[in-house]
Amino acid sequence: MVAGSANNGDMKTAKKLYGRMVEKNSVAWVAMIAMYGKCGNVLEARMVCDEIQRADASCWAAMVTCYAQNGYAMEAIKKMREEK
Repeated sequence: MVAGSANNGDMKTAKKLYGRMVEKNSVAWVAMIAMYGKCGNVLEARMVCDEIQRADASCWAAMVTCYAQNGYAMEAIKKMREEK
């Protein structure tokens, strides 16, 4: 439901559902990072990324994409290097 709300641009519902999740997963993380990235809110996306204890490749890719699409090329490159 979080991913659906995020993909439809319903930030209010997505944030509410995400906040209520007891156990978050990569689908929810990626949806939130992507949503914030599309809205230009890199800081919120980074906050979601920072709360992930064991990020997988999809989470890293979402954050790199967020940086790149919002004009933060150096941060995108740095994040890609961290992944390696």
